[in-house]
Amino acid sequence: MSILPRQKADWALLTAQFPGWPRQPIGILLADATDTLLVRFRRDWSAIAPADDAAILIGLEADLIARGQEFGGSAVLNWLETSASHAIQIGVRDEIETANAKHSLAELFREHVGHASKSKHAKNQSHRRAQLGLISSRVLSHDSAEANNICSAHLDLN
Repeated sequence: MSILPRQKADWALLTAQFPGWPRQPIGILLADATDTLLVRFRRDWSAIAPADDAAILIGLEADLIARGQEFGGSAVLNWLETSASHAIQIGVRDEIETANAKHSLAELFREHVGHASKSKHAKNQSHRRAQLGLISSRVLSHDSAEANNICSAHLDLN
């Protein structure tokens, strides 16, 4: 059995807070040694945000993945560190050593986000089910350019 070499990676916690709702962890961003951006977001959006904002969060994950592919993981982390300041915020970037970035992403998610999403999930299961149809219809009605504009406007990036 061969041991994989450990490499440095940068990660940060992404949080969201909407008017009338408490700040919640929403995902982990990890830029690995090859500058690939790995993203893992929670899925229980209606437990942490109004329906309109939940639709934006769904689009945000796809937008960050696309930006990571285009510009690299470090550039996306830099962009968020200088731009995200309202409802969406990025925590302090931290460096880790990892032999498997995907495994580290899963561990970080479980430690910093997963516990929050599980407890909210149990408390708000029926509320989320009622809003899923509404969220899905709103997301499906947006084309990708409009979804990108919504995400950028929500992050106050223009």
